[in-house]
Amino acid sequence: MRLFIKQFFSRDLVWAIVLSLLAVFVHVSGLFSRWENQFYDLTIRTFFDKPFNRNIAIVAIDDKSLNELGRWPWPRSVHAEFIGKLSEKNPKAVGYDVMFALPDRANPDLDRQLLAAVKRNSNLVFPVFPERTSVNNRLRVVKPWPELAEISRLGHVDIEIDTDGIVRSCYLFAGMNRENWPAFALALYDPEAENKASHFIRSSEPSLNHWFRASHIYFPFVSSPPMFSFVDVMNNEKIREQLRGKYVIVGVTAAGMAQGFNTPLSNQQFMSGAELHANIVNALIQQSTIACLNPFYIGSLTFLLVFLPLFFSRCIIRVDPLWPLTMQAGFTVFLSILLLARWHVRYDPIAVLLALFLSYLLYNRRSQHFISQLLFQEKAKAIATLNSIGDAVITTDDTGIVDYLNPAAETLTGCTLKEARGCRFASLLTIQHVNGDTHDEIARITENLKKGFETKTSSPCLVADNLGKEHVIRIRANAIKDSLQRISGMVFALSDISETFELNQKMAYLATHDPLTGLPNRSLLEDRLKQIISYANRKSNFFAVLFVDLDGFKKINDGLGHAVGDQVLKEISSRLCKEIRENDSVARWGGDEFIILLTDLMSEEVVTRITEKIVANLQPPIYIDEHKLFVTPSIGISIYPKDGFKPEILITRADAAMFKAKEKGRNNFCFFSKELNQKAKDRLILEKEMHHALEQGEFEVFYQPQINLKTCRIVGVEALLRWNHNSKGFIMPDVFIPIAEEVGLINPIGEWVLDSVCRQMTVWQQSGFVKIKTAVNLSPRQFLQADLCHEIKKIIVKHALNPKFVDLEITESLMIKDVDRICEILHNIKALGVSIAVDDFGTGYSSLSFLKRFPIDQLKIDKSFISQLTTNSDDANIAKALISLAHNMDMLVVAEGIENWEQLKFLNEKHCDIGQGYLFSRPLSAKDMTVLLDKSGGILKL
Repeated sequence: MRLFIKQFFSRDLVWAIVLSLLAVFVHVSGLFSRWENQFYDLTIRTFFDKPFNRNIAIVAIDDKSLNELGRWPWPRSVHAEFIGKLSEKNPKAVGYDVMFALPDRANPDLDRQLLAAVKRNSNLVFPVFPERTSVNNRLRVVKPWPELAEISRLGHVDIEIDTDGIVRSCYLFAGMNRENWPAFALALYDPEAENKASHFIRSSEPSLNHWFRASHIYFPFVSSPPMFSFVDVMNNEKIREQLRGKYVIVGVTAAGMAQGFNTPLSNQQFMSGAELHANIVNALIQQSTIACLNPFYIGSLTFLLVFLPLFFSRCIIRVDPLWPLTMQAGFTVFLSILLLARWHVRYDPIAVLLALFLSYLLYNRRSQHFISQLLFQEKAKAIATLNSIGDAVITTDDTGIVDYLNPAAETLTGCTLKEARGCRFASLLTIQHVNGDTHDEIARITENLKKGFETKTSSPCLVADNLGKEHVIRIRANAIKDSLQRISGMVFALSDISETFELNQKMAYLATHDPLTGLPNRSLLEDRLKQIISYANRKSNFFAVLFVDLDGFKKINDGLGHAVGDQVLKEISSRLCKEIRENDSVARWGGDEFIILLTDLMSEEVVTRITEKIVANLQPPIYIDEHKLFVTPSIGISIYPKDGFKPEILITRADAAMFKAKEKGRNNFCFFSKELNQKAKDRLILEKEMHHALEQGEFEVFYQPQINLKTCRIVGVEALLRWNHNSKGFIMPDVFIPIAEEVGLINPIGEWVLDSVCRQMTVWQQSGFVKIKTAVNLSPRQFLQADLCHEIKKIIVKHALNPKFVDLEITESLMIKDVDRICEILHNIKALGVSIAVDDFGTGYSSLSFLKRFPIDQLKIDKSFISQLTTNSDDANIAKALISLAHNMDMLVVAEGIENWEQLKFLNEKHCDIGQGYLFSRPLSAKDMTVLLDKSGGILKL
């Protein structure tokens, strides 16, 4: 019993009573009246959407009536005439919402006419309303002058306006002192309503100095009834006939004269007083008026609706109040709607809903406090457990922000918990795989956690803490999930396996590397060779195997001992490693034999150059103590796949080639294929000769005219480089340009070409020839120059040439390499005033989006599309599409390789701008081009 009493008078009961009383206060005080009114408006539109009663009509004193009957106020004879004509049709009642407060002293006959007309119609209602006087701000009642008031029915037109400025209700009875009147609409609808008004007179108060109201009701707004113009009703009997037996309300609706009222109708249009009274009459006829509950009932119902769910959920059965309160909120809304729809009684649920919501917030806060205490205890236990674990444990949120480190993690990271909290996990530790993979391991683990995959590292990871110390660890991770199985945090366990890993690495290293030189041994070499072959097969690539044997090494071992020989082998291995690229490999095959793997070769000629460097690097003497030793190599070379597909075959053939090198006198190298050996040597000779070609003036610029296809006028020339070799004759650019790019000669050659072209253009312009543009090709290697733009400007300024006559051509392949940097360089070049063209467009893989980013002025269609233009529909369609694309992007189109009239006709029909090819002229020397310009006058006759 004591327990029950204690539970009954618990804090929950007190809160239930307080919140219930709070709801009553909110409801009675109307603090949330705007919300209550909005709920009421929504319910009314849902359940009271009925058509307007057909027996109600409005006669409007509108603008039309004022225009025809004259300015307001009209003579009372007009009203008398109207009332007389209307009375002949026997309307059920007429509400004349026009105030005749004073008699017309100047025209008493007109007053008598109006009184006579009113007497003939006993169902006429006139308005009464309260008004503040300008003297002492006192309240008075305005009603018709006494003679009119005595013979007619009266109704008050006092309108109730809510705090939000909207009319929703009215008072059926109102008055002042001992005079009371029914509402204007009620007097119109019920002839006996005037007698009922006396019921509201307070006999105990013989003199009331304020306006008294009674019987507050709400009424739903529907719309407006049929509306007739006053002048039409007066002049048209057929219209008056339509008013027979109806409730007629006469009122002012003219602009600037009638007061407008805001109503809950969806269109939010202002409603005149006549329409307002019509809606009240309609509600009275349809019995759709809505009553208000007695304040006592409102308070009691509000108290119970809040108290009961709180009492039973928390004081009796003590459960989470969410569902009881939710059900009670729904029941309250349902009850409010039911009272309104079924019994036409308004009860607003906002105060109850607010109290229920507030009660849940209070409960939720208490629950959170209780749960937080439990969580604190559990967290303390978990921290104590984690602090005793030898592995480093780091917990983060779902974004990787650290919120906890145990002592082992503090030791591993070098950060205290206070320093690490709030930091990103990646900022505490730099994690990468021991194989050198820098893939974000934390991102991978997090992604696996989200997908539900295994949450541990597949291989050991290398960690560098913020102090620079490295550790080898294994990582295991688990996700912390919420009730919806979403990741809200992560726990990382890091096991330090540095000592075990180091021991394993040493054992693995000794198994695959030569202990003397540290180079890969036979076993590792064979594995690498298999991997390289597999990679080369996938990429259709080739590589070279170099078999290196040291000439006379046996004499050093025999004469100076193996200790000196070992030092020589170390030095040789060091020199061999310096001359290879990053992707190449050097291994010790055995004794004084080494094998070098040259991978990812762009051409077989590269092997010759690298091998020569290796030979040259082994020429300097080796100093061991007081000994000065010379060691030369004999190198045999085999090429994959030309010389074999298997590791052992490639090594065997490289070994055989090595013996051929020894037969040639040692300190040499030899390819397994004599033909390739000769080709490599020829290329090497050509490379050496190219170094002197520029100095000896063997390069020459030829010019091929570019023709406007519509006018046949020479509008430009393309500068083409030729190498006039002193013994081999002319060498075409496709032979020597790749070599120049590879050996680094392309930059000085490119500068020489641009300088020669600018000099020649200056000569032509000074000679009075027509001013034409000259196109100069830029190699992709030239874009590696940091000062390319400066060099171009310097040459143009040197020859005082207008830059608009210079076109710089770039290859399409350049557009897909380091796009941002190339784009910046091209914009800088464009700023000099020169034009930029894309050469051989359509043969590469560039994206069309690059054309939009780059400042391109011309597109040159490659001759491979032009050569079969009239015989291959695909080439024709490509050429047509490229022309259309260029024109749509405001670019000129240049077609290369035009050789016959059919090609010229097709390009002209497709509106190609410029053409060049053998049909017009072959590339000409500067002298011959000068003659052509002189004879043609700039126009070719085809």
